[in-house]
Amino acid sequence: MTLYNIVYFIGNIFMAFVIHKYMHIFYYSSKVNHLIEKSAYVVYFISVTIVHCFIKIPIAVLIVNLILLFFISILYDGTLKKALVVSLIIYFSMALIETLFVLLTNNLMPNLVTPLKYQSEFGIVIMRIICYAFVRFLSGFKNIRNHTSLPLAYWLSLFVIPSSTILMLYPLFMSYNISRLWAIIGLTCALIINVMTFYLYDKISELMQEKLDRCVQQDQNHFYENQVEIMVDALEKIKMIKHDLKNKLSPIYDLAKISNNNELISQISSLMEFYPSNKVYSQSGNVAVDSILNYKLYEANKQNIEVSTQIFIPKDLSLPTFDIAAILGNLLDNAKEATIKTNNAWIECKIRFDRGRLFVEITNSYNGELCKQKEEFLSIKTDKENHGYGIKSIENTIKRYNGEIEFWNDENKFTAKVMLYV
Repeated sequence: MTLYNIVYFIGNIFMAFVIHKYMHIFYYSSKVNHLIEKSAYVVYFISVTIVHCFIKIPIAVLIVNLILLFFISILYDGTLKKALVVSLIIYFSMALIETLFVLLTNNLMPNLVTPLKYQSEFGIVIMRIICYAFVRFLSGFKNIRNHTSLPLAYWLSLFVIPSSTILMLYPLFMSYNISRLWAIIGLTCALIINVMTFYLYDKISELMQEKLDRCVQQDQNHFYENQVEIMVDALEKIKMIKHDLKNKLSPIYDLAKISNNNELISQISSLMEFYPSNKVYSQSGNVAVDSILNYKLYEANKQNIEVSTQIFIPKDLSLPTFDIAAILGNLLDNAKEATIKTNNAWIECKIRFDRGRLFVEITNSYNGELCKQKEEFLSIKTDKENHGYGIKSIENTIKRYNGEIEFWNDENKFTAKVMLYV
């Protein structure tokens, strides 16, 4: 083997690594295990090397690359439409970089049906490094990895733009009369078009994800409004039942006392006190806040969780029901979930309003078990399918009020603090 072939061989190993990095800009994870994924890149490296060394015709290299890249793409979590677009963007951007480098450093003119007489070992090394740097630059785009469903028209646009660059450059690759300057300009423009396609893909994915998030938020808002209505209705019914039951049991209780039946007196007394929420946890006059707190804390009390509150807010607090429900409901649910795992279970809720700012502080006992990811606290609920959505809902609501949320803990106490500009 010549020195050039050895360098090209090693360069292609590195290029397979670059392609792997490029793929992971578009995809979070593969549908196959790591062994199959790595084997696919080994097959890619061997196939491309064989075609280059023995066939050497650019059009054959192009076809083999596109086919192999497409089959690698379908190994990852995504649709066939995305796999097709990804393989086009990856190949054409890499091919344009290499061809542009050849034109800038040599007088060779590329041709699709004629083997390219390029024998620069140093050039192969530099081209691979430039391709890697290009991929590192593109890795700053994060939205294209989202599992966002794009309309068919968007996919067609993303497919047509990179593939049409080949049709635009066909006269360049097939003509010997075009000047070197115009060839460089044409390749540069084609590369810019492919980079802009990448940017367009990223922005479309971002916009579609934002649209999806808004729809989810609207659904959550309706859910929280309905939840508060159910809480208000449930508390009213409980109060009515308690009131009616006490009225109906009072005469029987008096008769039991007259007859001096201690066992009957004891049983009736326990029935008259069946509703443990004789203590009202919140009576600020704000229907939404009072309903949420009284309902949630009543449920906590039923689970033998000691509850204490300090509520100082105005009756006419101008905060939409579903927003306060999203914050208080999720914080109290998370506190209750953590607290019931401790021996001495307790929850403390403090809410106050001061000069246009609403402060919420929920503190609870906990057993020291925390779930964190990238310095963020996550839910420790066993329901992994809906894992962490409560915290995300809180954060999304807080952002709309330019507010802040912070968590802190010691060995047996966990606190969540929220501040909103209302």
